[in-house]
Amino acid sequence: MPRLIAAGADLERIATLNRPVDAWGEAKPFTIPDDIDWLRQGISETNAKLVVIDPISACMPENVKHGVDTSIRRVLMHLVDLARETGCAILLVRHFNKAAGMSAKHRGGGSVAYSALVRSVISAAPLVRESEEGAKYALARAIGNLSKSPDSIGYSLESSPDNEEVPVVAWRGTVDLTADQLVGADGAKVADARKTAPMRDAAKQALKQLLSAGPMRPDEVIDQVQQATGAGKGTVQAASKDLAVIKLSHYGDDGVISHWTWELPPGLQRVKEADDVEF
Repeated sequence: MPRLIAAGADLERIATLNRPVDAWGEAKPFTIPDDIDWLRQGISETNAKLVVIDPISACMPENVKHGVDTSIRRVLMHLVDLARETGCAILLVRHFNKAAGMSAKHRGGGSVAYSALVRSVISAAPLVRESEEGAKYALARAIGNLSKSPDSIGYSLESSPDNEEVPVVAWRGTVDLTADQLVGADGAKVADARKTAPMRDAAKQALKQLLSAGPMRPDEVIDQVQQATGAGKGTVQAASKDLAVIKLSHYGDDGVISHWTWELPPGLQRVKEADDVEF
């Protein structure tokens, strides 16, 4: 509760359900599928739109075979059916296993059935190098079949202004890492990703310098930034997203797009710095 208060949560929209009880009226741990009806009732009474189960492994029945996918699937299908029936999203929390080097989708503890059955898997892990915006951790999507993959989001944990012992999340913008790179998967070229950070910073500096004079065509901008910094095209594109560069389409008399231009967003003023890039 202290962390929710520190984060400014609307406590009227948050509920913690009391533990289910056994036949003797004694509180017992929530277990799937035995207590699905209890959870369904809780969702109905609170009109819940999101349920968080942390960790899911603690809610599995004693007779489940953790290494057998079909055994895990049979249990999880009760949650799938409940989500469909109620329209409530269900977030399952797992911890990383010790299999360093494996892909992000295989780093979650327990059976791969957890990852195979859900709509989205999101990895949260510390960054090897703090980002320019001050992020020390990141969220990155490892699996998803509902939309294109979003940018990874950086964040840090800060002390609450009202209580330094209570942490709050401070969002720090996007980070240029995939989920595999975030968890250090073999073959994910994590070292290369770390090396691009200084190059991306240089590309951002060059973009600000070039576009401070006014809008330019993207091919010209990218070419000049590449020549000045040695950055790859993808790095320049990523730098433009970091700066929220405005990308405008221009139409000819025939109503067809004739060309595009890039320009700096309002409020991003040109500041002369000692490490300006020479073009």
